[in-house]
Amino acid sequence: MMSLFQRRDHRGFTLLELQLALVIVALMGMLLFEVLQLGARSWRSVTDRSLEAEKLVQVQNFLRRQLRLMHNNQLRDENGKLQTAFYGDHHRISFVAPPPGPLKDASLYWWTLVTTYDEETQQSQLMLGYQPYELTSNDVTQGNLIRPEDWSRMFDRATTRFFPGEFEFEYWDSQEGWLTEWQRQPNLPVMVRVQTVNNDEKNLSHWPLLMIIPLQRELDFSAGDERFSKE
Repeated sequence: MMSLFQRRDHRGFTLLELQLALVIVALMGMLLFEVLQLGARSWRSVTDRSLEAEKLVQVQNFLRRQLRLMHNNQLRDENGKLQTAFYGDHHRISFVAPPPGPLKDASLYWWTLVTTYDEETQQSQLMLGYQPYELTSNDVTQGNLIRPEDWSRMFDRATTRFFPGEFEFEYWDSQEGWLTEWQRQPNLPVMVRVQTVNNDEKNLSHWPLLMIIPLQRELDFSAGDERFSKE
């Protein structure tokens, strides 16, 4: 009797048992694959959010720095009227500032930011343009002529996609408050506000309201310039 049971114990697995084992192994493999895919998607999502947040911070820091360091260079229009080297409306801004980064030279550049609809990406984009600040003379009585078409050309050169989204610019005047235009003025605005229109977009969901006071205006205030006010 013992020999009979021993022979039956060593007969091995049946075909059905092997098939069931293979099915179980396959299911475990599929489950493991799904777990790995879910982990990879989660990692990519975290990485993408980190990259978006990092780019957002870089864009904000760039705008803060450049707008804060804008220069109050004086130009003349075709009628000989003095105006600051600054032109802004609700969706465009152009100003003079040094380049970003620890550069040793004292060069200045025109910086231009324009919100426009980009046909290629099918969304609004903040476009960036820059060019060396070159004028014919340091004496405003002899050179530094700026014409309306010069501003238009600078805005046309803003062709680099800087950040997706629709942005608006506003300018603080100590007498009139917030304005949507700052053009042909003798001085820089007291403050520049940069805000987004569609904050529900993924890349703009954490965009703060930026309000930048140009350093030159702070110096005016420190020197007792009565035109500077933050009422």
